[in-house]
Amino acid sequence: MPLTELRDSLLGRGLEPYRIGHTMSLFSNLKAGFLHATHSDLPALLSGAPRPIRAEIAAAVSGPGAAG
Repeated sequence: MPLTELRDSLLGRGLEPYRIGHTMSLFSNLKAGFLHATHSDLPALLSGAPRPIRAEIAAAVSGPGAAG
């Protein structure tokens, strides 16, 4: 999804302006590949393997409770 469409979609959800800005920043960094880690300390801190988060983020911003 182009970032302009994402912004328009978020504007229509009644989010506070700072939440739109933060979400746009995360998505633009994700699209640019800046959130791809080649090494992480996370597995050593968790009791199990980290689970994929992309689907959970997508559901959070598109689900019925997204604006709350």
